[in-house]
Amino acid sequence: MQKQYSGAKKKKKKRRASCIIEIIDPQGVRCVLISKQRGDHYDMIPGGGIDRGEPPIVAAIREVNEETTLHTEAIIKLFDHESQYTQHLVFLIQTEGSDFEPRDDVEDLWLLPIYECRDLSKYDQLSRSTKHILTQYFEWREGHNFTFPSPPKSIEDISS
Repeated sequence: MQKQYSGAKKKKKKRRASCIIEIIDPQGVRCVLISKQRGDHYDMIPGGGIDRGEPPIVAAIREVNEETTLHTEAIIKLFDHESQYTQHLVFLIQTEGSDFEPRDDVEDLWLLPIYECRDLSKYDQLSRSTKHILTQYFEWREGHNFTFPSPPKSIEDISS
């Protein structure tokens, strides 16, 4: 008697720390940092694979540091997004400063004005997942008046 299988074995999705980094450009416009990876057809928000046993928040901080010259100052997890092959754990990151350069496997970094997240249809170079994530982020942002708290300027600020 031959065994029958009900379907193909389900492949486990790759987990990715996807990082939304807001930066104020020189004209004072709030923007999201977008990266162009070497060899990829589409641009996306910075981030990358989560190593086995690595906490996702640590992966997000590591990826931002590896792909840009920015250092994470504050971070919160926003939401999860599932695409066809990837489970995205989406983080909002505040960085020190706004000077950045591509590093590691990143070919280029560019700024997308936040208000453009309302309609991303004209940005053909963005991956489908990035468009979904940024649209969801924009909707979240409009419903929340969130800002990271200012870090203390000195030890006296903490004790008062």
